[in-house]
Amino acid sequence: MLDLLFTNRDGLVEDAVVGGRLGQSDHEIIELLIFGEIRRYINKTFALDFQRADFGLFKGLIQRVPWEEALKNKGVQENWVLFKTEFLRAQEQTVPVWKTSR
Repeated sequence: MLDLLFTNRDGLVEDAVVGGRLGQSDHEIIELLIFGEIRRYINKTFALDFQRADFGLFKGLIQRVPWEEALKNKGVQENWVLFKTEFLRAQEQTVPVWKTSR
């Protein structure tokens, strides 16, 4: 007989009934009702399409940033955040995205 049934919410499982045995085993079948919501998986995965990227424009956008002045007198973390922000901004403008079908 089942000693414990663990759930992470009250009312998730009801009407647990011990049924017959499984073949010659000493294990028994347990039937129960599980209450919950059905969640629809929405694919929000996007991929960058580098085949159609405008690398000339990307280079121009990156070159327009006054890097020496922008990175001056800042720590490594601040410089990384600034570089990453500018890089992603240029990428967003020059590299198309397409939705994957997973």
